[in-house]
Amino acid sequence: MSLDIRYVTNGVKTIYRVIDGSADSFNVYTSRDDIPKSIRHYAPEGEPDFVGPDMAFIFGVRDILYPNFPDCSHPQYSGKRCIAESCKYAISEDWTKCPYFNKSQEE
Repeated sequence: MSLDIRYVTNGVKTIYRVIDGSADSFNVYTSRDDIPKSIRHYAPEGEPDFVGPDMAFIFGVRDILYPNFPDCSHPQYSGKRCIAESCKYAISEDWTKCPYFNKSQEE
C-alpha cells in the first residue's frame, strides 16, 4: 500500500490531503481526527507546511486553498493559469507584487 499524507496551509485554511495508492483520487480532511483511524498514525503532527498557489495546484488542492485564483495577465501567457510563487516574473519572494498578477480576480 502506498500512502501520501500532506499537512498543508495557505496561512488561513489548513488541511490534510491523503492519497491512498490503491485509489485514483484523494481525500481532504480539516482535522487529524477526521482521518480514518487505521492510517491516522501516519499523519504528520505539529505545524503544517505553507504552500503557495502553484504547489497547491501540484498537490491537487488549489481549488480548496486558493479558490477563484486569477489567471496570468502577462501578454504571452494571458488566460493561462498563474503559477505564482514559481514564476520568473515574481520579483523577490512576494509573487503578489508581480506586475502581471491580476489581483482583481483573487478572493
